[in-house]
Amino acid sequence: KVPRAFWISETEVRNDQYHAFDPSHDSRYQDQFGKDHVIPGYIGNHRRQPVVRVSYEDAERFCAWLSEKIGKECRLPSYKEWRYFALGGDDQAQFWFGNKDADYSAFENLADSTFAEISGFGWRGRTETLPAWRTVDWRRDDHSRVSAPVGSYRANPFGLFDVQGNVAEWTSSELIETRSVVDLQSSATSLEESTSLKIVGGGSWRTRAKDAISDAHRAYPGHYNSRDVGFRVVFEE
Repeated sequence: KVPRAFWISETEVRNDQYHAFDPSHDSRYQDQFGKDHVIPGYIGNHRRQPVVRVSYEDAERFCAWLSEKIGKECRLPSYKEWRYFALGGDDQAQFWFGNKDADYSAFENLADSTFAEISGFGWRGRTETLPAWRTVDWRRDDHSRVSAPVGSYRANPFGLFDVQGNVAEWTSSELIETRSVVDLQSSATSLEESTSLKIVGGGSWRTRAKDAISDAHRAYPGHYNSRDVGFRVVFEE
């Protein structure tokens, strides 16, 4: 459980909201597979799509800017907080609406059969071509090829949208990786800390359900930005 009270944004931060902070930011395109050589991919920069290609450091700067603008502390959630609100308070669940085998089509945007579609433009006669590595769930159809406008799916019990799908979300929690170092002369082994990574919660339009459950997470360096990682914000009371 998360002991203290806070406010959490209903949706992931949108492109138009982020542009108020950084007008030069471009979420660009989210996937090129199946497109021709003229169109570089599926657009990720519509105003109501969640902002992506923002690093943890970018998200922190946005929070500092917003805190000053509204006079209330704004920050990224910890991973513990993110998991609590994503599951609607049910810390035993895999998804807020069921387990990894449940039909998520009305609830979250994940790697469904739509993700396997190849654009017919420029690919006539090849629309059924699909490489073996393309990871999709053929049983589901959530009707979104890449990220959808925020709030396109049902809200969880806390009234939050897209908490485990659409785009993954930065948290403030760290994952410290360690590696073994072997002395070649003595064969002695020691553990040496490597660079800390920031934990990303949830899945995205390109994540299979089994990889988006509540206990699954990714971690990246703070300066890294990805086509399928965004964020939402917490406001302290």
